[in-house]
Amino acid sequence: MNVLIPFVILILGLVWNWHANKLQKIEETKNFRYVIFSWILSAHSSLEKQYNGLYKLSKAIRLSEDINPERFEYLALSYNKLSSISLEIYIYIFVINSIDNNKNIEKQKDNVYKLINSLEYLTQIPSHIKEKYEDYCKSYRNIIERCNDCYLKLISLIKDVDSHRAEYESDEIELCNFIINAVKNYISECEKRVSSGKVKTLIFKTLVRPIEKEIPDRPSLYFNEVKDVIMRYNALKRQWDIDQEGFSQIFKEYAGAMKNVDDKMETIKYYLEKETKVKNIFHI
Repeated sequence: MNVLIPFVILILGLVWNWHANKLQKIEETKNFRYVIFSWILSAHSSLEKQYNGLYKLSKAIRLSEDINPERFEYLALSYNKLSSISLEIYIYIFVINSIDNNKNIEKQKDNVYKLINSLEYLTQIPSHIKEKYEDYCKSYRNIIERCNDCYLKLISLIKDVDSHRAEYESDEIELCNFIINAVKNYISECEKRVSSGKVKTLIFKTLVRPIEKEIPDRPSLYFNEVKDVIMRYNALKRQWDIDQEGFSQIFKEYAGAMKNVDDKMETIKYYLEKETKVKNIFHI
């Protein structure tokens, strides 16, 4: 009897420790699940704002008449918190300590890996978007700078004729006078829109196209210099259009990809929250 009592106490102690450890695992798993589901829910709002902002940026770039790049606001995505959790913990919580209601282990594992891949994508994508936006701003400013160079060249050609009129033919002087009036008209129209900065169409509608139509079709160094400026303007217009369409499409694709991931995260969350549960004390 004296030997039996210590043995029973030992068994009861082991059972108690086993039970306490199991309850601790269950509580720990429930807490992790709650935190992860809460973070996914709270992060959805910032992600939705970000991809809607990208859609808006894409449209603005495509339709832009502005001489300045379209503005874009970066948002801190709350998914960084979720990405700070290690792969091992996700597997521990959702594969080892949880079970699919229909015991579909493969579906369970597949959703966990999709969750991890989605979080990895959302962690990396902000830096790619920022880099591409900086490329867009750099390209845009470069085009505007080159447009300004063309404009200054036109002014220089006007001054050359104005300072040495006796050295030029009458039709060259006539073209110079036409360019002067075109520049005045362009400046006047720009001043009307100075607050909006929407001058892309003005550059080509009131300045480039009218001058292009007035250049006489005969050999002349002056005419050739004017033609060269117009050709440079037209090349910039093509590049401007290509860049607008290209960057617009890039940001639209980023927005679509982020929305797809957001939708996927919602589906994964629903599955893990509603169709899986923490294992019972005998199986955890």
